[in-house]
Amino acid sequence: GLILDDAFVYLTQDAVEILTSGCHSRQVADYLGHYVVYVRRTGADVAFEESHRGAAIALQGPKSCEALARALDKLCMSLDPAVSSLRLETVDTEPEFVPMQVLSEMPYMSALRLRPGKAGPGADAEHAAAFVLRVGSTGEDGFEIVAPAGALMQQLASALLEDSPVVQPAGLHCLDMLRMEAGLPRVGTDILPGRVTPVRASLVWTLDQAKMRGHLMFGWQKLFFQLAKGPKFRRVALLLDGPGHTGCRLLSNPHRQPIGEITSTAWSPALQSRVAMAYVRPEYAKADKHILVTVPYNLPTYKMRSKAIKHWIRSGPLRSSYRKLVAACITTLPLVPHVYPEPARQRKTAARTKSFAPEGPVAPASPSGSPPGARARLPSVSSRAPLGGGGGPVRRGGAEPAGQALHRNAGEGARSDVSST
Repeated sequence: GLILDDAFVYLTQDAVEILTSGCHSRQVADYLGHYVVYVRRTGADVAFEESHRGAAIALQGPKSCEALARALDKLCMSLDPAVSSLRLETVDTEPEFVPMQVLSEMPYMSALRLRPGKAGPGADAEHAAAFVLRVGSTGEDGFEIVAPAGALMQQLASALLEDSPVVQPAGLHCLDMLRMEAGLPRVGTDILPGRVTPVRASLVWTLDQAKMRGHLMFGWQKLFFQLAKGPKFRRVALLLDGPGHTGCRLLSNPHRQPIGEITSTAWSPALQSRVAMAYVRPEYAKADKHILVTVPYNLPTYKMRSKAIKHWIRSGPLRSSYRKLVAACITTLPLVPHVYPEPARQRKTAARTKSFAPEGPVAPASPSGSPPGARARLPSVSSRAPLGGGGGPVRRGGAEPAGQALHRNAGEGARSDVSST
């Protein structure tokens, strides 16, 4: 029941392909190899091998669909025969060619195959095919293009960068800022591989409780125990009123007792504030809970006695001197609502599953004007709510902390500048 890595999983005609983050690829390969050996003992014909698709392009932002469509059109109109006949097709058992305009109608968490049209259905065409995944870890619309390293990926990257007003290269720091605003953890920083459960990391929405009840998930006993009793620490988001960095201890306010530790920080352009991810005790993992962050300073060893230096080093991050206390407030996840695409077909499917609820309260009928035996109609209220950090395409509603609303209103104009790249 422990988290090893985060990955995108997509199905092809005869395989299940996994696109990992690459932080702990060796551990993931060892785990999957042992699992395949376990499955083969049951008689299933399963094999595990490294994929030949070793190149990936991450295109994230609200205009990523338009930029990718324009780049594919440029490649189709080029003179290079290797890319001028690109075709999109489904990844079903019987693949069908689809027009390029279908990119805007792709549901989130779906995939299409990008195949050279002139290569035919042979092995070479399958080896050169790329996959277009509409996924991302920024809380915005985005695509991941996975293909073998070669001319296709180079020309696609060049075509995307030619659209310079919309597409610009971004580094890991930009991705980290959007990830922090979306309330998504990063394995290796916020989640130590093999030591944190989804319940402790506030990722309960990723668990399929039907599989847990059927004992079809590894670690279902520990997960059920933590769901019932609660973990010792829980991942939360913080709004900092000053500096802060990874490793800073959190103190209760006003008693100044240690309650947790910060795992990662970043500046949020949308909130115009420094935000952080941290693990705190469950009794403090509540919205609008004010706490303190202890930020230690470097010891001035040039004017201190050796005995004093040893004393403050032993005290560690909880020392009472040579530190700064920064006010912080615990907020709900995500910090900025997710903006996932919702095509017309997906909206119609979601509308059929929604329960009816009147828009406004309906006043009960007066006893004098109502017919005999009539009942007053009361507004129906749904008690169901998404679990965990809200990683699905549902926007969170309801009241929000006053400080969070103030920061969000002050930084509305900065969101599109960062997320469009």
